[in-house]
Amino acid sequence: MSLILDGVSLLTWVADHYLCNPEALRDNARWVSVGYYTATVWMAALIAHRLCRGGPADGDPATTGIIAALLMAINVVHIRQSPLAGTDAPQAFWFALATWAALRLLDHSRVRDYLAAGIAEGVCGATKYPGAAVGAAVIARHLLSRRSMQDRMIWISGAVAIGTFLCLSPYTLLDLSAFTQQFSFQIEHVAAGRGGCNQVRSSI
Repeated sequence: MSLILDGVSLLTWVADHYLCNPEALRDNARWVSVGYYTATVWMAALIAHRLCRGGPADGDPATTGIIAALLMAINVVHIRQSPLAGTDAPQAFWFALATWAALRLLDHSRVRDYLAAGIAEGVCGATKYPGAAVGAAVIARHLLSRRSMQDRMIWISGAVAIGTFLCLSPYTLLDLSAFTQQFSFQIEHVAAGRGGCNQVRSSI
């Protein structure tokens, strides 16, 4: 069925495609996820290229980037999640993009570089809440660049990240109680681990 509105109201279109005939949206969402997978492979090459170029060891940045891209392309988890209509593949891309933007802060202190890092961080956190952890990379790179935490650039970047997150996840504020409940569940899930892993470790 066509994804065009075809003269019907938006609510009718959503009800039809999401509740009655979800196959078209599902298939398109899978292709979007594959697109994110491919872009993440490219971002892995860019990150490795930048790390090699700025590292103490001698090496060919181009070769390093190609190897990193190949390793990401054959990563079992990345391959498994990429054809699924979920948020894992998009989050991986935005996390990689925010990391790359953070790496650029070592060379540049321009407003646009801090804005790019903040936007990527905000989108990553809005895609999946744990993605907000990439903000630590932005702060670390800022400090490694011998810039003070009093520098307005890092605060502008943080404000942009929060603003982007709230724009993409407005119900964080509109339904704060539900957000708090779900966020607390995620914290407990991280602390408890997956399945019986913790029990297995304690018995070893």
